[in-house]
Amino acid sequence: AVISTGDYAVEVLGIPMEHADRKELMDYFRKQGRGKVIQVELAYECEKYVDMREEWNKLIIDYKEVRAAYLTKTAPSKSDQTKLDDKRSELEAIEKELKAMQGPGKKPTGVAYVIYDTEASRNKCMQVHNPSILWVIIDFFFGWIPCCRCARPRYHGVALKVDSAPEPGDVYWRNLHVPRSRVRYLAVRTFALAVLLILASFLCLIALESLSNWVGDKGQELVEGEAQGDSSADKPFKNSPMTWSDLVGQ
Repeated sequence: AVISTGDYAVEVLGIPMEHADRKELMDYFRKQGRGKVIQVELAYECEKYVDMREEWNKLIIDYKEVRAAYLTKTAPSKSDQTKLDDKRSELEAIEKELKAMQGPGKKPTGVAYVIYDTEASRNKCMQVHNPSILWVIIDFFFGWIPCCRCARPRYHGVALKVDSAPEPGDVYWRNLHVPRSRVRYLAVRTFALAVLLILASFLCLIALESLSNWVGDKGQELVEGEAQGDSSADKPFKNSPMTWSDLVGQ
């Protein structure tokens, strides 16, 4: 069987920002998982960092191209040397900013990833933080009875949401600071707007079809009316007892 990140790690949501501390979280999850916690990784706001990292990736490619062109020349000019130095200076400036962003001024997102030493410890942690539906119902109706209370652990008074950790490549790190409720709201709003747009388009098509049918019916009535008018104009000649010779004689 293929071993994945979710077999040994959990994703934790809803961590209080003021208590987003790696050591505190490690002690807390060591107790809840009844096992050894290998590592706790806190997620920080990294949108600006990711953007700058992408800029660095593009710049390092440009720098390598400029350097390769510089080295291939037997007698590089002063402008070639200046261009290479400028690219190196840009790289060093971005690297300095990236290093500063990883300092103590980082803002936590309330998300963390906890890695256990065994799958059993990870399962125990999931079980403790995610009681069965039956226990939730009993706690809702009979929580006033001590023995019927669903004793969910709390971290500084907050019930954390714990789920199986996704693969690192599946995490959209740029938006981790956005609450999941906000993400769901935006998804529902987008879906509702799409449905409304489809319904509006459908109603417009029905209206245009009805208008086309109405115009066609009116046109047919006008054509039939003109035909009936022409036939009624011929009736005095057809119903008259006079013959063609009488008409010619007149």
